[in-house]
Amino acid sequence: MDNIYGAPRRVSVLPLAVLQVAASLLLALSVRTGFLHVGVFLVAVATAMFALQSIVSGSYLYFATVALSVCGAFLIGGVFPAAMSLFALPAGLIMAHMVKKKSTKMSVTVVLDVLYAVLFAGLFLAVYLLGGNEFSLSAIITYFSDIVEVLKEAFIKNIEAEEETLTTFMNMLGAKDGETFAAMIDAVFETFKLILPAIIISTMGVIAYFTAAVFKLGTAIANCELVLPDPKWATLPSKASAVIYSVAYIIYSAVAMFSSEMNVFLLVCYSIVIVLTPVMLLMGIKWIKTLRNKGMVIVLFIFGSMFMPSLAVMILAFFGVREVFLCHDRKKENEKNDDREI
Repeated sequence: MDNIYGAPRRVSVLPLAVLQVAASLLLALSVRTGFLHVGVFLVAVATAMFALQSIVSGSYLYFATVALSVCGAFLIGGVFPAAMSLFALPAGLIMAHMVKKKSTKMSVTVVLDVLYAVLFAGLFLAVYLLGGNEFSLSAIITYFSDIVEVLKEAFIKNIEAEEETLTTFMNMLGAKDGETFAAMIDAVFETFKLILPAIIISTMGVIAYFTAAVFKLGTAIANCELVLPDPKWATLPSKASAVIYSVAYIIYSAVAMFSSEMNVFLLVCYSIVIVLTPVMLLMGIKWIKTLRNKGMVIVLFIFGSMFMPSLAVMILAFFGVREVFLCHDRKKENEKNDDREI
């Protein structure tokens, strides 16, 4: 291990290398069996293990784990999962560099969010072009639009198969007849097309945070927690992000009450809400963990999620916003106390 971390002994990278290779092989298997969403999260595991190896290893042999992972993924699933396994190389090196520079957990998450978005976009573009598709922005938009249309047709076909299910959805949307219901479904899927970029960025953010969480877990597995920039390496979004989320949510909710049309301003607000909701929910869960009677709150949240999911998510997210401000206040107070002691 690097001397700058003051490690008392050399850390064995074998468990980390095994986990990286295993994650890549499982990634290829999941892609081959149609569970791409599982494979995407296994990219995070491979990245975290490679990043940790690059920090604690005494040589450059950890690059061999990338080659082994890519070759194994290729043999099991082909080029696509092999390319996903290769993501661990740039993402892991950048993550390792940021950890060595004492970056916060949220800073690492944001950078990985952008990097994953670029890497997956590049992979999609390669597959898209190899499929003989036209290379233009309008063609790519049409490509995704067609996919959403297929999903809409499948959705309508499934709910129309049973009258009870159709009635439930009509009541949920407040549709009085089939024509109104069809118009509402069209509006929902048209909105989905518009917010798809925000959903993708939000998903990449979740994967990025999962990478940081697995990295922290890896330090415990390898008994090398000293590499962490901070002993806790806690999740703490900035106050600015909490304010932006709150303002965007309030504006979107207020405007949506009086107009169902999605203009550019409303789309921007909604996209901000989608991107920041996961981290605010995470802070909301963090707030629940600080409560004495957390069991009752968890039961109430689960009960609310069953009957009013949107309201339950909104309440937990805003408790997360509150927790962001409280955590920053506690951090500031602790820093003041430390200065006084010095």
